[in-house]
Formats: sequence, C-alpha cells, structure tokens
Amino acid sequence: MRHLFETAATNRTRIVAISNTHTLTAKLPDDTTTLHFTPYTADEMSAIIRARLAPLIEEGITVIQPTALKFLCKKAATQTGDLRACLALLCQALAMVEKVTQEKKSPVSTLIPVGMSDVIKASTASMAIAPTVGVKVKDLNVQSRLVLLTFLLASRRLTLGLTLLPSSSPRKETFTPTRRASITPAALHTLYESTLAAPGGIFSAVTWSEFLDVLGVLQVQGLLSVDDQVGFKPARTPSSKRQESRVSLPAGVRVDEVVKVLIAVEDAGAKEQEIRRMWEEQALAIDKEAQRQLTGHAIKAPAFEDAEEA
Repeated sequence: MRHLFETAATNRTRIVAISNTHTLTAKLPDDTTTLHFTPYTADEMSAIIRARLAPLIEEGITVIQPTALKFLCKKAATQTGDLRACLALLCQALAMVEKVTQEKKSPVSTLIPVGMSDVIKASTASMAIAPTVGVKVKDLNVQSRLVLLTFLLASRRLTLGLTLLPSSSPRKETFTPTRRASITPAALHTLYESTLAAPGGIFSAVTWSEFLDVLGVLQVQGLLSVDDQVGFKPARTPSSKRQESRVSLPAGVRVDEVVKVLIAVEDAGAKEQEIRRMWEEQALAIDKEAQRQLTGHAIKAPAFEDAEEA
C-alpha cells in the first residue's frame, strides 16, 4: 500500500481512498491528507432505518419493534457510529428470527418482528468476531496514538488526585482544573499540546479542528467515548462553552490493555518507540508528582497538629 502511494506521488497522481475503519493511513507518510466524518448518532440511524422501512410500514408490516430499534441504534452509536454496522446487525437479527420461524414450520406466514432479545442475541454473536482492542490500537496512525496517549496520562493524573496539567507546565495559567475535573475535549487538547511541547519531543501538535477529527476517529474505533450531552461537533476554538462533553473509556476497554499495545516494542518503528518513551517518562513524572504531594500533606499535618487559636 505504501509503495502505491509513493509511486502516485512521484507521478503527480492523487489517490482518493475511502476507509471505513480509518486504518488506511496507519503506515503512510505523515503528509497524507485525511478527512474524517462525524459518526452517525442513534437518532440519525433510527431515522434512516425507518425511512427504508417506510413502504412496509405503510402496508402495516412491522419489521422491528420500536424499543428494539431504539436499543439497536443506541448500541451501534456507542460502539462505532457506523450505519452499515447497524444495518448489518439488523439483518443478522432478521435472519435469526427467520431461522426460528422456519424451524417451527408454522403455517402462518405473518412476519414476526425483531424484538429486544433478538437484537441482543445478534449483538452478542457479532461481538465474537469483532476486532479486539489490541488490533484497533495497532492500526492507529501516529496522531491517533498521541491523542490516546494524552488521554491515558490525563486519566492517570486524575486517578492520583492531580490536576490535569503539572504544576511546572507553562500553560498552567491558561487552564487550572480542579482535582475532580472531568476530561473534556478542550482540557485534553491543552494537555496534548503541553505533552508534545516537552523538551526532546519530536512530534508537532495538530490544530484544534484536526484534534477533534482525531478524537472522532478514536470514538469511531470504540477506543474513546465522548458523551453527547451538549453535542460533539468541531468548534472554532477550544474555549467554546459548548465543549463541555466528557471524554472517557468505553465500557469493556481496560487501561492496562491499551497501554500494553500502545508501548509494545514488537515491530516498533522510530515513532512508536518515541511514543513508548513519552509514556514511560510522563508516567514516572506523574507518579513522582503524586508522591511529593502525598508527602507534603503528611508533613504539613503534624506541623500544625498542636496549633491553638490566638
């Protein structure tokens, strides 16, 4: 694949490629231009499916129960936001219902609508062949890995009772979250820029808009989750009040598993090795900062233990 793109570049040829999994540029040069599309929401997928089933609905035929459709779309939106995956899951549930109907050899030809249990069974079956977290992380490009690394660092800081930015950060005056602060896209972007600006770094930070695109890719891959309480759409600046969405790990994704793959040395190139170095260095610095803070509290308490009000 790399040879194909390099050959096209030397001949002034431009290749436009579409990748549903966003892994096409994982091993390509950094100057490859990518355009990421926002994942479908549950409401959008539900509206599309209802529109496709409209002719049957007009004839009084129910293909899927409303509650099952709502559950199906929400599940697909949470995992990938991929409309095709949602439709595939619906088709799989329909096939399961049809198989059960045929096995019963019922003389009644009435279509049995897909119910909640059918969607759950189809979803469970599809998860058995879904890509693992490790495979998804391995397929990420460099910037996606850096944003994921930044989230892991932010999560580690909050878990240890620290602010999202270290006290020595030059950007501290522009962002000073509390210890209970949630990880918002804007806060994560600030830490991302601070981390990449550290001495010895070889990576350059992308713009705010590009950062949101990368965050969207991680959401599509099911490696990060961005809640939609206020919507998740690109804004002109990271200071927009609308950017109060919270970034978190989806259910079933473990921090230790992501870290293990992210810093793996097997078949690691120079950039992957640098990301490993960044994690080890930053994680160690975070642990030391937490220890200093804990020691400081332990010393301060006895010092004023016998103090009396004047």
